[in-house]
Amino acid sequence: MAKWDLEHAFADGCFLERREDLRTDPEAMKLALAEPSSRWLLHNPRLHFLLHETGDTPAPLPKLGTLWFSKEAAAKAIAAADEASMERESSFLGVHNGVHYFTVASTFGNAEDMPEDVLDPHAQAGFYELRKSVSQLPSAEATVLGYARSLLAWQSDFTYCPKCGQVLDLLDQGHRKFCASCRKNRYPVIMPCVIMLVCSPDRTLCLLGRKSSWKEGVFSCLAGFMEVGETAPNAAAREVLEEAYVECDPESIELVSTQPWPFDANLMIGCQITARANPRAKEQAVNHEEGLAEGRWFTKSEAQEMLERSVDAAYLGAMPNEGRAQGPSEMRVPGPHAIAHTLIKRWVESK
Repeated sequence: MAKWDLEHAFADGCFLERREDLRTDPEAMKLALAEPSSRWLLHNPRLHFLLHETGDTPAPLPKLGTLWFSKEAAAKAIAAADEASMERESSFLGVHNGVHYFTVASTFGNAEDMPEDVLDPHAQAGFYELRKSVSQLPSAEATVLGYARSLLAWQSDFTYCPKCGQVLDLLDQGHRKFCASCRKNRYPVIMPCVIMLVCSPDRTLCLLGRKSSWKEGVFSCLAGFMEVGETAPNAAAREVLEEAYVECDPESIELVSTQPWPFDANLMIGCQITARANPRAKEQAVNHEEGLAEGRWFTKSEAQEMLERSVDAAYLGAMPNEGRAQGPSEMRVPGPHAIAHTLIKRWVESK
C-alpha cells in the first residue's frame, strides 16, 4: 500500500479514540459526564472555538492552543440551569489516556464577557474562527477542532426530518438524530470532493486556476463535488473539463491523499491527473467556466516560487497588491494547511 502524504491540516489523525461503544451507551455516558477528570471544549454560536495564545511567537500570528475546562467551569460558561441541561447539551468527542472529552456551546459570545472564575482575564484567550487560525495551531489540536466543528455544524444545520418535517431528537451524545414520527435515524453527512493537480502529458507543466471570489494572484488546484453514482477518476476528469475545458484521461489518475475539510464536512480526495494533450504553448489561454476567473499553465520552477511565497492567508484570498498580478513573482498558492499545497509540492518534487 502506498504511503499517503498527510502534511496538510486535519489529516494528522485524531488523537482521541472516538468510542462509538461509549456514546451509544447511556449509562457509560452518564458515568463519563460525571467523571471529575472529564474536560470540555467551549465554542460560541458561530462555531468559533475558545483558544489561547501560547506565547511561542509574537503577533500578528501568535501560536494558539486549545483550552479544556472542567465540568464546573464549563457549566458556568454556558450558564446551565442545572446539571441535566449541561449534560444534554454536551457532545462527546472521545477518550484519551482515560480522560473523556466533550464540547459545549458557551452563552458568552466574547471571551472578555466570561466570569473570571472560568477564564483568567489575563489568559490572552478568545473565540477564534478555525478556518482563519488553523495554521496557528498544533496539527493534532487542529484535527480535533476540525472534527468538532463538522459535528457541530451538522447538529445546527440538520434540525428537521427531511421526510416529515418534525424536529429531530439528538441522541448518542451528539452523534445521531432520530425522527420519532418516521422512526428513522439520521447521521452526520460527509460530502466528498475531488481536488486535482492537472499536469501536461510530458509532466513539465501544471494547470492551476483562480476562482472569481479570490483576489488577483491567488491560484490553486481545480476542485469540485462528486456527483451521485460517480467514481473519483471520472469526477476529476469531468470537473477539469467543466471548469477549464481541458480533457483528461480518467485512467491516468493518481490518488495522492485525503483531507477532512470541516467547512462544512467535506472530504477532499486529492489526486493528480494528466491532460490528454500538451498545450500548444505554455502561455496558451485556458478557457474556463464562469466560476473560474482565470486558468494558467505553470512550470515546475514557477510553481516552486509560488510555494515559497505561499501564506496561509492566500487561501482566504488576502493579497498585498490590489492590481492585476501579471507575473509569477506576484502569485501565490495556498499555504501548507491546504491539500492543494501538498499536491503542488509533490508534483514539483517529482522526477
